Amino acid sequence: MVSKTAVNLIVVGLLSVVAVFFFLFNPEEQLWFIPCAVKSITGFKCAGCGSQRAIHHLLHFRIGAAFKLNPLLVSAIPYVLFGMIYKRVGLKKNMLI
Repeated sequence: MVSKTAVNLIVVGLLSVVAVFFFLFNPEEQLWFIPCAVKSITGFKCAGCGSQRAIHHLLHFRIGAAFKLNPLLVSAIPYVLFGMIYKRVGLKKNMLI
């Protein structure tokens, strides 16, 4: 059985590789990025449309450009980070009030 630490290291390693990949290559300029299946089939944008380009802009600290591409993704980041910290630290209910 694989330990929890090993799994965490593998996940962090894979996310790091993906982050470097999105930092170095712009999805707007590369044709080998995966297009949105919903937009390809229906022609309508889904909630995830623009996420790849938004991640690229976020990694280059262009938050305004990222927000224009996918406001849902950019707005969700603080909530996800708070949830991860909350789960890790285990804050008590009265600490938030």
